[in-house]
Amino acid sequence: MNKAALSGLSATPPIAPEICAAYRCRETTCQKLAGGLINQTFLLTPPGTRPFILQRLSPIFKAAVLNDIEAVTAHLKAHGLTTPKLIKTADNQLFVSDNEGFIWRALTYIPGQTFLATPTALHAESAGRLLGEYHRVLSDFNYNFQHIREHVHDSPWHFGELKKVLGATPDFSGLADLKKLAAAILKEEDNLLDFKKFSIGTLHGDPKIANFLYHETKALTMVDLDTFARRALITELADALRSFAAPAEDAENAAFKFEYWEAFLTGYEQSNKDALIPLKPFLLQAVRTISLELAARFAKEAFIPQNFAWDSSKFASAHEHNLARAAGQYNLAMTLQI
Repeated sequence: MNKAALSGLSATPPIAPEICAAYRCRETTCQKLAGGLINQTFLLTPPGTRPFILQRLSPIFKAAVLNDIEAVTAHLKAHGLTTPKLIKTADNQLFVSDNEGFIWRALTYIPGQTFLATPTALHAESAGRLLGEYHRVLSDFNYNFQHIREHVHDSPWHFGELKKVLGATPDFSGLADLKKLAAAILKEEDNLLDFKKFSIGTLHGDPKIANFLYHETKALTMVDLDTFARRALITELADALRSFAAPAEDAENAAFKFEYWEAFLTGYEQSNKDALIPLKPFLLQAVRTISLELAARFAKEAFIPQNFAWDSSKFASAHEHNLARAAGQYNLAMTLQI
């Protein structure tokens, strides 16, 4: 889907005949794109026509999410924004299922580049401007989402889950560091911002830098469209600031680059000033809360790995990677004083 991903190609992967038939891609060059942690993503290049994206969805996403994507992207396109669009199958459906029950979908391909960390303040400013445009355009989007993810940015719930796991885990030396970190995270529970007090909007749901597609320093569009939903606008801004102004989630000595923080907000204000102004006084605590929420989620995963993919090239186990992530996000939160 992007130049960065294309640097890591696998051999041509086997795609089931029923999938190829549905998307008319029997005689197509197929490249698996590296970097996706949730869905399996392939770039298909049919002879004599435009390339497109083919994805096998993770089981965490149900077929209803495709109706949501179709509705959201139609609204974005109608308001002049660039966005990937679903490509229908030969029998006019939004997806096809293989013999194992996996859902496959196709999307239009938009050339560009993604990043795992913010290269410059110009990248941050452009992304802020684009996110503000998304929020402004979607402010009148009247739609009942069919695919609902529970407990997204429900910080007290995630803290409660960590408490349960910590209380049920016996003491032994191999988990001493993790239990100490989990206890430190839970001490911050009274400092969490209550997101339920803030205004609701239609949001992308995962505004990390890796989900912005760029041409040079200009953010063109957002990708990974499975997470659109209605929830507190401040959660999206805080999550974006955490991603654009901080290093990787598992960085040992994490600290915010406030140059990127301010650049992102400058861009956002240019496109959606009225929404930003009332939220500004709460953003520091909101970013701190999002970081602590992530720390709690990663700490739980370090006890019981279930949901997060992990990097086997850098860590010996899911436990080790999730411990590093939890520590990184906790340390990041502690740099913000409220």
